[in-house]
Amino acid sequence: MSEDLSLAKWKILFDFAREILKTNPWETYYDTDIFGVQDPGSGEIVYCSVLGNEEEIYGLNFYVGKSGLEGLLKILQMDNDFENVLEVQDIIWMHFEKGHLVHPDEKKTAKILGMDFEKEIGWPTFVRVKPGYFPYKIELEDAELLIRIFPRVLEILDVYREKPEKLRPEDYSCMVSFFKDGKWNEELFNLKTGLVEKSIEGDSSMVILENKGKFDKVHATWEVGINKDMEPIKDEHNKTFFPVMGIVVDEESGFVIVSNIMKPDENNFFVKTVKEAIEHAGFYPSIIKVKDPEAESQLREFCEKMNIEIILVKQLPGVTQFVRSIKKARIAYSRKSFIEELKSGIKRYFPSIKRTEDSCYLEYSSKAREIMSKRKLFFDYLEAEEWEKAEELGNMIIRKLACQFDIYSALSDYYVGEERMGEAIEIQIVAIKEFDVILQNIPEELKFEWGFLENRSFLCFMAEIGFKMFENCDYVRSRNIFERLLKLNPEDNQGIRTILPKVYFELGEYEKVLELAESYDKDILPALGFAKVIAYLNLGRYEEAEKALYKVSERHPKVVTELLKKKHQKPSNHIEGFISIGGDDEAYNYYLYYGKYWKGNAKAMKLLKKVQGLK
Repeated sequence: MSEDLSLAKWKILFDFAREILKTNPWETYYDTDIFGVQDPGSGEIVYCSVLGNEEEIYGLNFYVGKSGLEGLLKILQMDNDFENVLEVQDIIWMHFEKGHLVHPDEKKTAKILGMDFEKEIGWPTFVRVKPGYFPYKIELEDAELLIRIFPRVLEILDVYREKPEKLRPEDYSCMVSFFKDGKWNEELFNLKTGLVEKSIEGDSSMVILENKGKFDKVHATWEVGINKDMEPIKDEHNKTFFPVMGIVVDEESGFVIVSNIMKPDENNFFVKTVKEAIEHAGFYPSIIKVKDPEAESQLREFCEKMNIEIILVKQLPGVTQFVRSIKKARIAYSRKSFIEELKSGIKRYFPSIKRTEDSCYLEYSSKAREIMSKRKLFFDYLEAEEWEKAEELGNMIIRKLACQFDIYSALSDYYVGEERMGEAIEIQIVAIKEFDVILQNIPEELKFEWGFLENRSFLCFMAEIGFKMFENCDYVRSRNIFERLLKLNPEDNQGIRTILPKVYFELGEYEKVLELAESYDKDILPALGFAKVIAYLNLGRYEEAEKALYKVSERHPKVVTELLKKKHQKPSNHIEGFISIGGDDEAYNYYLYYGKYWKGNAKAMKLLKKVQGLK
């Protein structure tokens, strides 16, 4: 089973991405300027390639080991078409993507870490591809491999910036960095034979930590502290003792690298804690700060050997904040879980479904009005980022009122960000259960419209479910949710009609695209008009596709221009969450959502050029 990445590891990955963006290596290197770096942990060679010189995909590809090399050779030899090449790839890629190509979890994690890539060429995405597998998010071992080779990759990109041709002086040779005798050595490596052609000595700041692995020294400061306020536990001999917790926190980010529980009489307690932190992080810091004189005493000799500066200070803010969070969590865990409280029969107000002539809406009883009035304060707290107040008030509201789908979503997102997955999952379970109850009780013949304010949190939650299913490639259930949503709210104030064609494309249901477009034939947005063109082409109805494209391009000429561009950049007037009809931002937004269905269709691109008057 794969392990989730810690925030500390995500921070290292995103920091590397930030360094890559600073250097813009695609301005110098081509994707054929390949170089290798031996992974100090596994001994495997990772072959690196920079993408972006042709202004299509920006980022780095890392071909892993022997199987990665075989896939790389197939690309170099061009003896396979693109789809077949993907089937034999053993690769990790770090690409900078936009819009729907960015996994929402990675974007959320970056924001939790205080990193915003919105103004860059894209958000960093880390993806693993193995032979026979669909691409998937990187796992712990992939992240650790990248973290071990990142420093050397940056060095190489910097050293060879003015002479990239030296990385590959011949067609099937490339420079590979091997770590030997405490320093980096560069060797010219024949990709076909796997033999070293020439050795070139280099240097490095890598060190070995008691033969357990090789680690880079980075410019960072760690706080090393202790928490003695722990609940008593029993040892292997059933004897009760009060444990202590060694804590290592990165000072800049505030993230906990390790929290190591040991017996109070453990020898070299602080040294063992720091070593575990180094192994966990994959690097060691330039400075360590301690508050406890005993910690300084234990770590002094170790830090001298590692060339780490150790400083005795009066306060360790990061450690103190973590210890406080533990105490708060202890209080939280001492109370019943949300589901346990529901099972115990706590009194909650449920909305009823009220009918109009052809529609219906949710309504709470007058007894719930006082609690309902507190909803605004909850969202005020969220906007002001007063998380603790929002959490307390939100939990009070959902324990009094059922079917608070917008509050469920907000609390769940907050708990995920805090890595309190148990609480997040509990709320999601309750939300889905109550959602199903309402959906099943809405009469089939009635609408459930956005115009009723009481309906909006339900409709938003329903759309959220559809989007999650689409992201998880569950296209059938995503289609069913979106189709029902449009039936409930045909005015479509949520823009579902602009997303549903993507689902139909993935399912190959092109006739349904045409039916949807017919239902909204007066739509001023470009999605349906251009979707008709793709649908007609896939159905072999070329003349109708051409006619439809001429018609929609008259209303949205900038979309055609955007689709034909080789490089796509966010317009300077782009405002997140807002689209100007007929503007550059609308065209760019359409490309983000639907560009792949055009770029991957030769007939579609040919037709675009014809409409644009290009050869």
